[in-house]
Amino acid sequence: MKDLKHINAYVTGGTKGIGYAVAESIIAAGGNAVITSRSQEAAETAAKQLNNSGHAGKVVGVKADVRDLSGQQAAIAAGKEAFGSINVVVANAGVGHFASI
Repeated sequence: MKDLKHINAYVTGGTKGIGYAVAESIIAAGGNAVITSRSQEAAETAAKQLNNSGHAGKVVGVKADVRDLSGQQAAIAAGKEAFGSINVVVANAGVGHFASI
């Protein structure tokens, strides 16, 4: 991957699966990432794991549900406070509605 030292990414659903892998790839290339989860504990645990992985970039974990605008705004603010700016958004988290037809 290219050098991403200029990247400060916002990764929704970044505590597991594809979102986690995207965040890890970003920090491995020198960028930083804000990762979100509906659970503060999950966000903090994943951020700690990523920050302890030995990669150059840093991660901030924040509780934010994609269905809640104020939560998203607070998470972006946390990223701006930590890294100065957010210049990439990875909209990984999804919302599903499951019901019988």
